[in-house]
Amino acid sequence: QPGGSVEVYYNSDESIAGFQFYVSGVDVTGAGGGAAGDAGFTVSTGNNTVIGFSLTGAVIEPGSGAFVLVEVSGNDAGDASVCLDDVILSDPSGSAMLVQ
Repeated sequence: QPGGSVEVYYNSDESIAGFQFYVSGVDVTGAGGGAAGDAGFTVSTGNNTVIGFSLTGAVIEPGSGAFVLVEVSGNDAGDASVCLDDVILSDPSGSAMLVQ
C-alpha cells in the first residue's frame, strides 16, 4: 500500500500547549517533528488519532509553519481524501482554543 508522510501546518497568534486530531482517509503509523518536535512535545498515535503535549509545560510559540509530520500508509500522502477531523488545541491554561 502506498504511503508516506503528511505535513500538518499551523498559523496561531497564541501559544499551543497541546493538541489532538483524527486523521481519515489513511492509516496513521506515527507522528513527530515540526513545531511540536522543536518544542519537545510527546506525540503519540493510536486508532488514527494523533495527540501531542509537553510533560514539562513547554508550548508551541505563536507563529506558523510545519506543526507536525504524520506518517501514513494506505493511500498516497498527497491525496485530497486525507482529512483532519475533531481538531482540539489547548492553551497553556488547559482551555480549548478556537480552531478555524
